[in-house]
Amino acid sequence: MSLRSIALLHKVPHSTLHRLLNGGISISDFNASKRHLTPAENRILLSFTEDQAKRGFPLSHRKLKDRANAILQLRKGPNFTVGTAWVSRWLETHSDTISVYWSKGLDRARASGLNPVAVGWYFDTLEGLDRLGIPRENWYAADETGVMLGQAQKTLVIGPAGQKVQHKQQDAEREIVTVMETVCADGTYLPCTVIFKGKNILKKWGRDNACDASIGVAPNGYMDSELALIWLEDFNAKTKAKNDLPRVLIVDGHASHTSLAFLDRAAELNIHVVSYPPHTTHAMQGLDVVIFASLKRHWQAVRDQRERETGLGVRKEDFILLYTAARTATLTPEIIKKAFQKTGAYPVDRSVITESQMAPSTDESLKTNFPADLSSPVKAILAANRVPLAQETPSEVNSDPEDEFWAPTSENTSPSLPFSTNDPALYTPTKRAKTMNFLLSKTSASYLVGKSATPTSNAAIPRPVFESPGSELAPDWSVLKRASRVKPVELEQQLAKAKMFSNVLESCLETSNAQLVLAHLEIARLRTSLLELKKLSKGKNSRAKLLSSGTARLLTSVEFRDAVRKDDETAKEKLTAKELRARKAAISKAKKEWRAHDVAERKKIRAKQLSEHQKACKAAQRAGRRKPVAPKAPTRPATPTDSFFEAILDGEDDDEEVEESGDEEEEE
Repeated sequence: MSLRSIALLHKVPHSTLHRLLNGGISISDFNASKRHLTPAENRILLSFTEDQAKRGFPLSHRKLKDRANAILQLRKGPNFTVGTAWVSRWLETHSDTISVYWSKGLDRARASGLNPVAVGWYFDTLEGLDRLGIPRENWYAADETGVMLGQAQKTLVIGPAGQKVQHKQQDAEREIVTVMETVCADGTYLPCTVIFKGKNILKKWGRDNACDASIGVAPNGYMDSELALIWLEDFNAKTKAKNDLPRVLIVDGHASHTSLAFLDRAAELNIHVVSYPPHTTHAMQGLDVVIFASLKRHWQAVRDQRERETGLGVRKEDFILLYTAARTATLTPEIIKKAFQKTGAYPVDRSVITESQMAPSTDESLKTNFPADLSSPVKAILAANRVPLAQETPSEVNSDPEDEFWAPTSENTSPSLPFSTNDPALYTPTKRAKTMNFLLSKTSASYLVGKSATPTSNAAIPRPVFESPGSELAPDWSVLKRASRVKPVELEQQLAKAKMFSNVLESCLETSNAQLVLAHLEIARLRTSLLELKKLSKGKNSRAKLLSSGTARLLTSVEFRDAVRKDDETAKEKLTAKELRARKAAISKAKKEWRAHDVAERKKIRAKQLSEHQKACKAAQRAGRRKPVAPKAPTRPATPTDSFFEAILDGEDDDEEVEESGDEEEEE
């Protein structure tokens, strides 16, 4: 079949087939040759961009350009960079795979907290409790939320034309009231607990208590350990009438829920307290995920309506009545059950937390391959494996280590061999091992073979070695020696195979270089983050370590309560030691003050003695008598014992207490 017939059969121009047959290239290949990145490099950069976005570290236009420049400069040199419009064109080319978004902030602690291990431990705990046969009506979840008294939301209003902004007068009260809500898996809810900021409870705050809320006060307006213990007793009184079976209470890991008194009392009341993994409430706490957002919207509507009708802001005495309206509109059986179902709390379903939600917590790195420039240890091993050994090798191996002939010129330059004889008979494993040990002793990996040298903490990690394409792809290179006897068909087959082998090898090198550049950039970032995390993790107590490790999700377990007890004892010991150090410092200060006072008094006495002695000498000189003997200086008294100063300090404390009590009596 002729070339023209083939072109007509496949509906391809005859000129195109003729050009390609004579070594020409297609338009697509020609355009690809003008691109900065090769197809392999482009594929790796695209995969890296997708992976970073899934993990919560999306690249900006500037970062994407920096990554592309790093890959390009590794292959072409430091002076090559992509153009100003390269990022836009690259994004347009791959618009079917990636898109541009406005980022939404995700706290790093939350990103790392929602990980498969912590989530798995949490659901293991829930499944263990579910196997106990605890009914739906005994599963509860509780959480606090802050409700701001003032600051109405932005609304669309009408004003004169031509101005940039239209102000609206509103209540600027920013005080927050803490509300503790408790919901049940059967769709019901308990009366809430309202905590106001203050020292004393006023009667008018509960005058219109339409939801039968429990009212408390705290200096900062938040739940503390004392209020949490009172709330637990109230929770038990309102739930124990259902049945005699155990109850499950799911809370966050706030310190008020993990105090020893709280957990011991919960265990006595047959209440299993379960904690969410740290920094996961944004995805696993039903009240946060489903209920509180709707509750805040209803509260804003109620608050704005009151301001429109009365022109007044919300006061503490009005809060419970207004909050009841927002609460009633929010806490329906459907939304409460949805809160449990959407977070997998009941029925227990771990599949609700998807892999995409946990993707930002993955700590995976790219697979690094053969680098463009090998490290000196790798070069030394390759040199020992490839070069035959000479008879003079043993003597040269024992040569002076300071010999300049053996000294490498740089980190990425392997030592050269001190011989040139290529006798295959001397290519023995023993001599090869000796040469390899000697060559390694001249590199950064000398600690592997030396007796005295040791690795340092800042030693570079050896780069990995990439394996070449498999031998099944390699052509039969022997045809070059017998080319005159090889048939043209076989020669063409081997040439095609060699071209394929070369293309595969080139693609492997390009891919590995691109991966290595990106992996090194990522490792540098992760190393910095790891150092910062180590600084932050110092000083964690046993309770925090158990919560962060995920080994104690059931807070009422013996293990966790023992950890809390240990923390409390350690805190008391630290407080005692701190008080003891402060006591010693106070005694030392009192001693210094006593000594300074003693020196000053003795100086005064000495000055007075000398003044009187001078007067006596002058009087004796006028009378013609002999001068009197100079008086002796006052002797330095012994420093009192510590008990003396302790008594003084205790007396001062007693005096301060008496003064304070006297001030209080005067105020009364």
